[in-house]
Amino acid sequence: MGYLSFGDDVLPNVISMYDTNIFVTIGRIAFVICILFSYPLQAHPARACLDKIFSFASPSKDGYSKLSSPDMSNTKFVILTSGILLSSYIIAILVSKLDLVLAFVGSTGSTIIYFVLPGIFYYKIHENDPWDRKKILATCLACYGICVMATCLTLNIIKVSSGNH
Repeated sequence: MGYLSFGDDVLPNVISMYDTNIFVTIGRIAFVICILFSYPLQAHPARACLDKIFSFASPSKDGYSKLSSPDMSNTKFVILTSGILLSSYIIAILVSKLDLVLAFVGSTGSTIIYFVLPGIFYYKIHENDPWDRKKILATCLACYGICVMATCLTLNIIKVSSGNH
């Protein structure tokens, strides 16, 4: 709707460009509710991943590593959750422009999801098959995604470090 309303003159925070009226206020409230309920959905897998990273693994008989404890202790739960909340708060305080965060998320996460992972998944599924056109294209897609991610991430870092943001 931002591009339909303002065309090429749209700012990174399109909500701030609209005049204050009942519809914009409802949109802002809906945005807050969306963030409010999506935060726990993001924090839960982040905590689980951090638990796996900070767990000490012991090798098993079959060659795979097993975690020393299958359940997270209450102390570890509180520490990891507090760390996620504190780091989120610090980032929210330090970063005043949403487009900066979205630029880094887009250059890393979105590129990996849309380009790198599909190519790698196809390659791994057909790893033992002979090379054909699809396997070559899947490998090229993953390599292209890595190049795009590196280029975009470099440009974002240069933009931030040069003070253009």
